[in-house]
Amino acid sequence: MDRQMVLDHLALAERHVAEGKITIERQQTLIANLEQGGHDTTLPQELLSRFLDTQRSHEEDRERLRRELAQLDAKRLGSDPESPLRLREAKVGPRTCKLHGSDECSPISIGLCSVWSAIP
Repeated sequence: MDRQMVLDHLALAERHVAEGKITIERQQTLIANLEQGGHDTTLPQELLSRFLDTQRSHEEDRERLRRELAQLDAKRLGSDPESPLRLREAKVGPRTCKLHGSDECSPISIGLCSVWSAIP
């Protein structure tokens, strides 16, 4: 897969993970409300289990794509210490993603996450 295709797939995987989190939270809220009202939650619990399985699959796919992108970039940049990305990282210093509040996003995928910023 070429780099742009990996980026496209990774963006889609990121969207699936984000949407999955919302779906799971909604289902958990629904189950809590049903339980509070004394209703049967068997089917909603089964659906939640499927949502959780799907979420794990999306997260695994995202991680695989992040690794693939890192490998492609490593091949493209090689070990040249003067490569533009390496120079940029050296000048900027450590980075964090404002969206995730950590360095969960790979520095290689900065282009995917528009909320990266330098740590003060």
